[in-house]
Amino acid sequence: MLKFKTFLISVLYIVLTMAFLPSFAMELSTDTRCFDDLEPKCQKMIIAVGVITKDTPKQFTEFSQNFPAGTYVLFSSKGGMLDSGLMIGKRIREAKFNTIIGNTEFSSADCLSSCAYAFFGGVKRKIPTTGHLGLHHYYSKTQIIDIEQQQRINQSLTRYLESMGIDPRLLEYANSAKSTNMTYITERQAKEYKIE
Repeated sequence: MLKFKTFLISVLYIVLTMAFLPSFAMELSTDTRCFDDLEPKCQKMIIAVGVITKDTPKQFTEFSQNFPAGTYVLFSSKGGMLDSGLMIGKRIREAKFNTIIGNTEFSSADCLSSCAYAFFGGVKRKIPTTGHLGLHHYYSKTQIIDIEQQQRINQSLTRYLESMGIDPRLLEYANSAKSTNMTYITERQAKEYKIE
């Protein structure tokens, strides 16, 4: 996994994003949120809103260090940096946190692009009926990714998905969407790919 991290940071600097990505970096806070299908229904959660940047993993680790296992992380994010999303997902799994998609007063119930990979770290993962989980093909803003690099990235992402208990076929589905588009996971697909 160290080689994977080094590869993403030093060779590519890949960004997963979409049009009209909000310009503010991810902000972390806590709030008690209620969802009908949770037990208990209302729980104190870590609220993660905004763009995932290179600094977000460190900030998330520091912010979340005193939260107990089983805490839900609520995501509202259009995406950001792929490697950072993966690092957050690993931290979430190490801490045995759960994940859910939700909105705030100023953001929608979306977890898109790299946010999805952070979301996958949850021991339990919830996509409410009002939530949207979206994926597309990764890309780099700084260089063209050749076939060999794509193969290496795909292999690393496949291992990541498998480590999170998710069907690796999801990657093929994600890559079917161009980097300028977004494909959204349906309730049926969430079950099929073992996301929920």
